[in-house]
Amino acid sequence: MSIEVKNVSRVYGSFAALNNVSLSVKKGELIALLGPSGSGKTTLLRIIAGLDWPDAGDISLNGKSVIGEGASERGVGFVFQHYALFKHLSVFENVAFGLRVRPRATRPSNDEIKDRVMRLLKLVQIDWLADRSVTQLSGGQRQRVALARALAIEPEVLMLDEPFGALDAKVRLELRRWMRRLHEEMGMTTIFVTHDQEEAMELADRVVVMGQGKIEQIGTPQQIYGHPINPFVYEFLGQVNRLPCTVAGGVATIPGVAVEPSFRVRQFDGPGVAYIRPHDLEATPGKDDGVVRVLAPSGPTIKFEVELKNGNGSVEVQMNTGRFEALKIAPGMSVGLIAHTFKVFDPSQVDGEANGTTSSAAHA
Repeated sequence: MSIEVKNVSRVYGSFAALNNVSLSVKKGELIALLGPSGSGKTTLLRIIAGLDWPDAGDISLNGKSVIGEGASERGVGFVFQHYALFKHLSVFENVAFGLRVRPRATRPSNDEIKDRVMRLLKLVQIDWLADRSVTQLSGGQRQRVALARALAIEPEVLMLDEPFGALDAKVRLELRRWMRRLHEEMGMTTIFVTHDQEEAMELADRVVVMGQGKIEQIGTPQQIYGHPINPFVYEFLGQVNRLPCTVAGGVATIPGVAVEPSFRVRQFDGPGVAYIRPHDLEATPGKDDGVVRVLAPSGPTIKFEVELKNGNGSVEVQMNTGRFEALKIAPGMSVGLIAHTFKVFDPSQVDGEANGTTSSAAHA
């Protein structure tokens, strides 16, 4: 099922949750709505699903406006952030619920319900838990029950609100990889909400980055990460160093940081702010741009802070552990810095001071 959101706005009192939002979703796409709390992503999801209504704009499914239809009429399966399972029912009965409450004319027989529910439980790999109470399940198992229940009504669109937000990191990783395989197998149009950029990048065909009730950028994970169109998107998608710079004839000069000679800036000439990811900075012993102050090992990589000697604050560098050990970098060591790639924004687009500012994704 294709989805068309046209100029949708939603206001709660004095708060504009959505401001003239438009979005097209192709049949069979897996779309991530990514953004911080309050960006409007859950409101947009609920409006598409028919669980909320816009103050202005239209929603079309397969080319037909559904603005006057509720969730049950839209053929949408919805998985809530905290599962919303019925604690007094077994796993089987939770999944069967949507089928049992259908009008008699469209309600499957008991045998058909049993067959469909067991097929779904097998699909989500928990058929062995059919008779178990949901109160006895782990978080990951409950999430699979919630997904099976949403799929039981055979929706044309599946919507998930922060589907893995309540799970620990290991279970989250396992479930999102499993979810990607399930989507590829079923080919269902799917939209999910997340504030986790890694989750969005790993799962989605396209990512919709939202901020303050509007869409900031839409693109594939590679487009969004490699070519962010503004500082908000750049900062939300991971750690970044912000440093003042000057651009002339396509060449950027960053005080305290050398620039890869072949790198060119095409945005503009004049003063700017360079956005450099920690893994795009290289530190070299034997030079005197800054001093290593703090080390933070992180598995196969290591992060460390370099205090710039020109007074422009500090920057974060991320390096492969093997490379780091070969260079024998240690706290107190003087190092040189080179930026291999970065993006320059006009200072008027950037909030706050740029000197030595390290920003990270706002995971609220």
